[in-house]
Amino acid sequence: MRFNQVLPAVLALGATVNAQRDDDSCSEDITIRDNNPTINCEVVRGDITVDESLAGELIINGPEEIRGNLIVNNVTRLISLSSSTISSINGRFELQDLTLLSNLQFSSLRSVEDLVLARLAQLGSLTFGTTGVTRASTIRISDTHISDLSGLRIATVDSLQIDNNDRLILFSSDLVNITDTLQIIANGNDNMTVEMNQLETAAEVQISNVANFEVPALTEVSASLKFENNPQLSSFTAPNLTEIAESLTFNNNRELRNISFPVLTSSGDLTVENNANLIALEGFPELTRIEGGVRLAGNFESVEIPELSLVTGGVNVTSSTDIEEFCEFFDDAKSRGDIRGEEQCTSEDPDAIGEEADGGSGSGSGSGDDDEDEEDAAGIVSVNMAVLTAAVLAGLTQLL
Repeated sequence: MRFNQVLPAVLALGATVNAQRDDDSCSEDITIRDNNPTINCEVVRGDITVDESLAGELIINGPEEIRGNLIVNNVTRLISLSSSTISSINGRFELQDLTLLSNLQFSSLRSVEDLVLARLAQLGSLTFGTTGVTRASTIRISDTHISDLSGLRIATVDSLQIDNNDRLILFSSDLVNITDTLQIIANGNDNMTVEMNQLETAAEVQISNVANFEVPALTEVSASLKFENNPQLSSFTAPNLTEIAESLTFNNNRELRNISFPVLTSSGDLTVENNANLIALEGFPELTRIEGGVRLAGNFESVEIPELSLVTGGVNVTSSTDIEEFCEFFDDAKSRGDIRGEEQCTSEDPDAIGEEADGGSGSGSGSGDDDEDEEDAAGIVSVNMAVLTAAVLAGLTQLL
C-alpha cells in the first residue's frame, strides 16, 4: 500500500479516537477548580459542579447545553459567575450560599428546568439571554439582594417561589399559567407590588407582605387563593375570576378595606378574619356555591352574599358590630337546608377580632420559638428561686 494511501487512514483513525475521547469526557460529571476552565464540549451530559475553594471570577465557556445540573453552592469567595455560551440547562441551575457573588451573567441562557437562587447577600440583578429565560419548570428566589427580576420572562411554570428579598419592591411578570404553586412572601419590606397582567390560571396561590397584587386576567384557581399577613394591602380585586376550587382566605391584613370578586360563582372554604379595617363585605355578588365551610370574623358593618344558595360545610360568623340582619340570612339558609353543616352567627362579639400578628417582613415562622424561649426563661427563674430558697433555709438551720 502506498504511503499516500496509508496516511489518510491513519489521520482518520486518530480523529475517530480523539472524538471518542471528547465524547467520553463530555458524558462524565465535571468539577471546576479553575477560573477559566477548558470544557471542549458543546453538550455536557453529566453535572457541572464548582469546587468550594474557587475564588474571584469564574467564566464557563464552551458548553451550549448541559443535560445534567449546574451546581454552585458554598463557594463563599466567588465574586462573579458568567457564561456566553450556555443556552440551556436540562436539570437544576442552583446557586446557594454565595456570600460575595455580586455579578451573574448568562447572556445566552434561555431555558432551565429548575432555577434555585438562595442566600445570595450581594446579588442585585440577573442577566439571562437577550430576551431572558423563557422556559422553566420551577423557580425559587430566596434571601437575595435582588431588586430586578426582568430577566425572567416565563409564560408557564409549575412552581414559582419568591421570598425574603428585601430590595424587591416590584415584580412584573408575563406568566400565563401556574400549574402548581405561586408563593410570594416577605419581599420589599411589605411594600412590594406584584403585576401579573397575563395570568389566566393558577393552582395554589399564597401571598404575604405585599402592598399590591394585580391579576386582571385570572379566571380560575384550581386549588387555593390565600392572602395572609399583608399589612399594607388595602384592596384586592379579581374582575374575571369565576372559580376557586379549594379555599379563599383573607387573614390578618390590617389595612384591607375592599375585596371584590364580581363574577365569582363557586368557591371552596371561605375565610375572612382579622382584617380590622374591612367593615364592608360586599364583594361577592354572584357567589352561589361554597364547597366547604365559611368563617367570617371582623368589625363588619355590612355583609352581603345575596346569591348564596349552598354551603356544603359549616358556617361560623362573628362581628364586633351588630350584624343581626345578616345572621338572619344564615339562619334562614340553615332552615332551608342550604347549609349542610353547623351554623353559628354572633353579633356584637368583643372577641371577633383576634390578636393579630405583626404582619411585618419575614415568613412569621419564629413566633413560636419566641414563646418557647419566654417559657424556658420563666422556668429557669423558677428553678433558680427554688435553689436559692433551699440554700437560705440550709444556712438558717446551721445557724440554729
